[in-house]
Amino acid sequence: MNPKSRKVEEPAAPYIAKRPAKKGMGRKLSKPEVRAAGDAAFDRVAGKIFSERKELLRKLAQ
Repeated sequence: MNPKSRKVEEPAAPYIAKRPAKKGMGRKLSKPEVRAAGDAAFDRVAGKIFSERKELLRKLAQ
């Protein structure tokens, strides 16, 4: 039986973090996008979800 080597090999190349993407990617945004009027329902649901999340995080912290 041949014992396996437990030595960790060095990486082939050093790790280099990727650069973050440039904002806008060359596009010019003259106006911020306006949300549709139908987003009131979305806002209600999102508000409920975030309030539940906040409550659960508060309970977890205790």
